[in-house]
Amino acid sequence: MNDLQINTRVRRLFHYLEDFEHGLIRVPIFQRSYKWRIDQRIKLFDSIKNGYPIGSILFWRPYNINDIEESVLEDKIIGSYLMNEKDQSFFYILDGFQRLSTIIGCLMNPEKTNLERDDEEWYRNFNIVYNLENNQFESNTKRNLETIDINKIPVYKLADSKEFFNFQRKLFEQNLDNLTIERYLKNYELTARKISDYLIPSIDLIGGDISGAIEIFDRVNSQGAKMSEVEKLSAQTATNDFRLGILINDALDKIEFFNFYDKKKKREAFRELIYRCVQSSFGVLYLDNAKTNVITLSEKNNFEEIVSKTLANTERVVQFLKEHFYVIDLKYLPANLHYIFLVEFFNINGYPQQKDLIELKRWFWKTAYSNYFTIYNPAKRKTTFEKFRQFALNNDNNPLYIDKELSALKTEKFPRIIDFGGVRKISLALFMVNYSVNKNKILDGISISFNNVKRVAEYKLFKSQKVTENVVFIGEIDNELNSLINKNKDLSFLLKSEYRGKYEELFITDEMRDAYDDLDDEKVLQLRLEKIIEEEEKFVKTLGIEYIK
Repeated sequence: MNDLQINTRVRRLFHYLEDFEHGLIRVPIFQRSYKWRIDQRIKLFDSIKNGYPIGSILFWRPYNINDIEESVLEDKIIGSYLMNEKDQSFFYILDGFQRLSTIIGCLMNPEKTNLERDDEEWYRNFNIVYNLENNQFESNTKRNLETIDINKIPVYKLADSKEFFNFQRKLFEQNLDNLTIERYLKNYELTARKISDYLIPSIDLIGGDISGAIEIFDRVNSQGAKMSEVEKLSAQTATNDFRLGILINDALDKIEFFNFYDKKKKREAFRELIYRCVQSSFGVLYLDNAKTNVITLSEKNNFEEIVSKTLANTERVVQFLKEHFYVIDLKYLPANLHYIFLVEFFNINGYPQQKDLIELKRWFWKTAYSNYFTIYNPAKRKTTFEKFRQFALNNDNNPLYIDKELSALKTEKFPRIIDFGGVRKISLALFMVNYSVNKNKILDGISISFNNVKRVAEYKLFKSQKVTENVVFIGEIDNELNSLINKNKDLSFLLKSEYRGKYEELFITDEMRDAYDDLDDEKVLQLRLEKIIEEEEKFVKTLGIEYIK
């Protein structure tokens, strides 16, 4: 964008409202959605009332608008109002969208405009009134504005000079003393004048293309949340039928339905993981920045086709992980690269056939227990991805890349606490979960119907102990054990003699019950620790990995 024409304008608020009504103000698809809270909206109007500057608005359009008619899509709503047809002299908002949305949403008079409005959004976000009693802006919770107190004025009426006379007439109809009437009129007139006279500068950029506009948008928003790679790629590749950001949100919603991640804490992290799957779906792991950056991906001829397939497979892999590994939610996934690799396998091969399923299971557990993705540097991780792809393409029988400088795969030391803080701890937890279902047949045991998978519950054998040997993981499927557990606060009841010969899949043995009968809880835990280590070591050795106690 070297050849830019830059103009500045300083105008009153009503000019921005008129421009929006006439189709002169547009919202590019890469603009962020409306995020402001009620306190931010009220603070904006406090600043306007006090005459404080609220910053300039940055607009942009190319020299030739025909160049972007197809390449720049638009969001259709500002401040809950649907945009009119585009005027030939339009501008896109690059900076100031939150402020301008608030101004348009709150100050546009719904009784006089011909624009359509999303009423639910308006009542939720833009129903702000000015309280003449305390001279404060506040959120209004009433939907029927005719029933609000006479001293509470919708701010859009303050911006319309003709509304003052209507207010006067209604005010004199109230049973109020003269001093109150005079005070209300004075406060109304003073605030309305400040809103009417308030000036906002704008900077108009003319020239360049969509890529340059996105770059400018990213730079001017650098002090806030930077524009994400997903947002940039979504803007670069948007068409009337395809919007990457919306499609990723749809995928997130579907996976969220399976309770695979904590939607409050992990949604954005999982969005990033899905985007890494998209980046890696063109044959190269996302770590190769030159081949998976926004510009390179946006130029792929088959971009929409591959992305659509990838997003569909992000959901299928969640089901696959639950059914075959009991990765019931994200915290049981040893490494994000497991998910990315499996999505790519599904992209190439679809659902695994039996022969591939066995190899995939061994690959999954070997890479988890050996901390495979961490022992290699980023360059070698790209090699592991290519090796895995060759396996998926049936060009190689072995999905695992072993560097010639690596003497052997081995575990890290046995963890004394399971807090999910690292691959080794997650792998142990996942092993204990799978053992509770399949015992020593984890690699060739039964898979679990996706619809029967409830959750993984974590219990304590004894209340006070936090060590690994006191943790009991149970994959919750409707059965007798779960009915028993629901009646007890811890699982020490399973050590009673009446349960002899049962629940060895939870690493509970009759020898532990003998110690429990002798009131030796410490020995119970020591025996359980030895049992967990014994069974895990057996399993790990079947994978060809050196076991470190």
